[in-house]
Amino acid sequence: MNTHILFFLLLSMDVLGAPITNTIVDTIISKCPKNIVPNEFCVAHIEALLALEHISGKSPPREILMDALMAVRNAYVDDGHIHLALAASQRFAQLVPEHSLIGEENANHLLWLERASPFSSKGEGALPKLHECPTQTMCTILINAARLNQHLRMGGGRCLMHPAFIEGGPGMGLVVARDVAPGETLIVMPQTLALRHASDEGLGENASWAKDLDRVERFAVRLLMMLDNSEWKAWQDLLTSRWLGDTPSDLDLPHSWTTEQIELLRHVNPFAAAWATSHVTGWTATFNEVESSLKKILREELVTLEHWLWACGYGTSRATDDAIVPYVELMNHSPDGETLLVSPFGEHWMRATKHYKKGEQVFFQYFRPPAEVVFSLMTWGLVPTDFSREASFQWHFGMIGSASTWPRVAQALEKHDWQWRVVVIGNGTGLLQICRALYMEEEDMEHIDKLLLGEEVSPRNELMAIREEYEQLRHLQQSLEKALPMLEAATPSPQLDTIRQLHYVQQEIISVALSSASLKYTLSYWTARQEVNTTKYSYIPPRIVPTPSYKDTKIWHQYRSRYVYVA
Repeated sequence: MNTHILFFLLLSMDVLGAPITNTIVDTIISKCPKNIVPNEFCVAHIEALLALEHISGKSPPREILMDALMAVRNAYVDDGHIHLALAASQRFAQLVPEHSLIGEENANHLLWLERASPFSSKGEGALPKLHECPTQTMCTILINAARLNQHLRMGGGRCLMHPAFIEGGPGMGLVVARDVAPGETLIVMPQTLALRHASDEGLGENASWAKDLDRVERFAVRLLMMLDNSEWKAWQDLLTSRWLGDTPSDLDLPHSWTTEQIELLRHVNPFAAAWATSHVTGWTATFNEVESSLKKILREELVTLEHWLWACGYGTSRATDDAIVPYVELMNHSPDGETLLVSPFGEHWMRATKHYKKGEQVFFQYFRPPAEVVFSLMTWGLVPTDFSREASFQWHFGMIGSASTWPRVAQALEKHDWQWRVVVIGNGTGLLQICRALYMEEEDMEHIDKLLLGEEVSPRNELMAIREEYEQLRHLQQSLEKALPMLEAATPSPQLDTIRQLHYVQQEIISVALSSASLKYTLSYWTARQEVNTTKYSYIPPRIVPTPSYKDTKIWHQYRSRYVYVA
């Protein structure tokens, strides 16, 4: 049977239409007060209600439909869409008695709108169709998401969730169609409906070269092939309805930011800015290599750098370890969200771990807290604030050693794949380990294996490393303080909000790390002072609290310069 015919049949049997229509009706009732001109969110849901009514042939309750038509008529008038307001008013007239009070009020509107609309002289058939989502992209996205839901069911999948827009939230999410108990299966996605980067199936002989690409770039090839395959039309329509025209634009990852935004990011976290730039550089280089091969398997309009970068970004942010799972990629993140499992047969499925009330949003756990915030920014375009004081972030380590042992230490670190130029601030001992490396003396080189294992090398080395850790954190804190005026003066944008959030979370992490480093050094300082007559310590740096004298600070900085200088 033709899939489009089956789609309409299933809608008419309420397999899909009823739950989504009910959610839209509930949203209109709860979020769109009567007698108030609706905002864009409400107009989009009213348009989606009219679209689903047209598709299914089943009307919502008469009073709800009347309220919706009256509200959208007033919104269209306010926005200057007189021809649409006329269409809404004509539809409204079909539902109310002509001589009722509300019917007479609408008749007056009709007279005025007919005079104002250029379409009135061309007959009712010339008016735009209210069920075609005439003004709101959000309506189109809702309808296309409903079609994807149906595509899932037709392909053998099962789902207790359907798409909905979350007002004031992160956009679209998935909500449950009924009350759900813990242990119930929320979704089952057959293997045939997921894009797998490691599978050769579907690539074809002309795309066998894609097997040699990395994981993200293989996903990019599969995504572009999917956009050129009619069997994936439901997903195509949903993806492209979130674009601006023919331009891929629904992602907000740093690699797609402007030069000015990347420069702001550089002041807040230079490692993150370099990472974003390297993404674009690497993906662009690959595109230049495979462009001619892509043209053999794709329509020419899909073989652009813009589409390729979008596909690489989508593969980065929407994929699980092994696949991009349509529909699941619509879910929003929560640290206590649900997880996706894979059956021995390759099916992806999700089981409820809590009670859900009808209409409640189901979240997906992109990562387990506490997060490494730069990775989450680069991968999903978000900076998690949950557990921020227990989180961590990556940072370029801007210091290198100046001691005579440093070249040998650096060589040993690199030989053991130590990324010492990038350090994790927060959870773990990465910064302390690098500080140990800076203060390696000749006698410490006998114990370099301890350094590589992340263990204490010697009492003197540990004392210096703990003091240096505090210095590095304090320097980092000052760098973030200097970035504040730039953030305050920058042009407002969602990207700026993300950068500010990153700045805030990093400050929280550093605050905790500084307190910990200060306490550690205070304990180490007094331990060293008690052993001052031994040969363990040739020099003891000054205390952190109370603030040391100018003389002690100067001596410490002079001593420190023997081991550390800015790279």
